[in-house]
Amino acid sequence: MNSVATPSRSQGSPSSLYFVPASTSALSSLQTSPGQEPVVKTPWSIKRASSTKEIITEEQLEKFLAEVDEKITESAGKLATPPPTISGFGIASPNTVASSANTSGTTRSTPLRPVRMSPQKFTTPPKKGEGDLPPPMSMEESIAAFEHLGIYPQIEQWRDRLRQWFSSVLLNPLLSKIETSHIQVMQAAAKLNISVTISQVGSDLPTNGSPATLSPPNSMKEWQPAFTLEEEGIIHQLRATLVQALEASVSKPLANQQQFPQQNPFIPLMQECVDAITEHQRLHALMKGEWMKGLLPQSRVRADYMVQRIQELAEGTYLKNYEYLGSGEVYDKKNKKWTHELPTDSHLLLYLFCAFLEHPKWMLHVDPTSYAGAQSSKNPLFLGVLPPKDRFPEKYIAIISGVPLTLHPGASVLAVGKQSPTILAIYWEKKMQFSLQGRTALWDSILLLCHRTKVGYGGIIRGMHLGSSALNILPVLDPENED
Repeated sequence: MNSVATPSRSQGSPSSLYFVPASTSALSSLQTSPGQEPVVKTPWSIKRASSTKEIITEEQLEKFLAEVDEKITESAGKLATPPPTISGFGIASPNTVASSANTSGTTRSTPLRPVRMSPQKFTTPPKKGEGDLPPPMSMEESIAAFEHLGIYPQIEQWRDRLRQWFSSVLLNPLLSKIETSHIQVMQAAAKLNISVTISQVGSDLPTNGSPATLSPPNSMKEWQPAFTLEEEGIIHQLRATLVQALEASVSKPLANQQQFPQQNPFIPLMQECVDAITEHQRLHALMKGEWMKGLLPQSRVRADYMVQRIQELAEGTYLKNYEYLGSGEVYDKKNKKWTHELPTDSHLLLYLFCAFLEHPKWMLHVDPTSYAGAQSSKNPLFLGVLPPKDRFPEKYIAIISGVPLTLHPGASVLAVGKQSPTILAIYWEKKMQFSLQGRTALWDSILLLCHRTKVGYGGIIRGMHLGSSALNILPVLDPENED
């Protein structure tokens, strides 16, 4: 049996962190492996080096290991560092601290996340194009950059007004839509003598709606079938049938329409029902994270969580329940656990901000390409993806996930990382201008994008002005312009 010399690590001993040098090559190779702590020399280490030559049986090895463990305990008692007198004290930049604390001063709506050592979660290399965003700027660097733009210390007041804007203009009107869209569908259908039961978006009710009982007027019977599908299938089929009927009405000869302008009184009622269904369907997709792929780290989200979190964030006038969760873990109240399967408040609010830019005033029934928001309009907005390399506007604004692969001269791009803590980077003039992370990163990135739109694009995005009644975000930057 070959000689063996290896230190013992006692299961219950606090001294198992200390390693002892030996003169043999085998022991040296063990104690100089990467990741181990520096060798601590002790008075008994010399004796141990010679004793290793005498180990030739298993019993001698066990005896030797027992002696090593005893001497490790003695050595650790002499070398142990006294415990710190201030528990949990640390120094970190406010820009990069990763905490789930709420800075609003209000009672937390979620429990504190237990501290766990899980380095594997953050050492996994990100996929290319997702986690390659530049490292975040320090607080001093970001302040210096704000000063260079001439927006410091004003941006500190802008953050407060932006939170108020989110509450009054974005979240509360959206919550009203969530609570009433299903009612709008049922009421619009009832005007056509169609009885259909639709549940509220994000409710815990089963998705199997009641079968639609159709009792249309005699003049409409030829195009209205009976439905026995589940809820989503019901409204999908109902919308398709109404659209078909509207197209048939529009395709009639113009002469007949001019002669009998009120020929079909059901046309406006059918259009009203189509609009209500379209709005409900898009709202449902929005709550499931399916409205625009790539803007959330998750490909699909539970609608009930999204609605619940929007309700909590909409409380008050300042987003008092907003939480910066640097770990990326969100507390799932339904399943009573912390998880990465749900979006953080930062990702959720940026996702909803993009949807609001696409559908101002939450007019979800309006096709964005049918009015000033078309991609051919002035300063178009691209969400999730950049325009093609060979065909792009002279000036445009984009909000994407991951590093932009191409930077055009007239582009302003907000890139959001999928890693935790989240990094948000802003690019214009073909280079990165800001890379932000921390409690204020969400607000600062949106404010910088709006400021850049105001300065470099005449305040116009997607053909609409930031100060228009549809967006009404300019007063956040210029309160004196507020009516």
